[in-house]
Amino acid sequence: MTELSIIKSEYVQHYELGVKTSPLAGATLNFVAYQTDIEDYQAKVQTADIAVNRGSLANAEEVQVRGLASAPTIAGRALCGHAT
Repeated sequence: MTELSIIKSEYVQHYELGVKTSPLAGATLNFVAYQTDIEDYQAKVQTADIAVNRGSLANAEEVQVRGLASAPTIAGRALCGHAT
């Protein structure tokens, strides 16, 4: 007998707060802080049986991602960095 699972839709809330600056002629320095909250995140899960190579879709209750990013440029050359 095959059991069917009910997969809920994801609900996503995303927040960003950033600053764009030009501290010197020919240079920019931009920063952003962000947070993403996801309810009922849809994830592919793999069966524990190594003889069966099949995954299925399931909901994770809640996922949260936070991070910082920067985008400086000097004389037209971009230097990027981020952390989550």
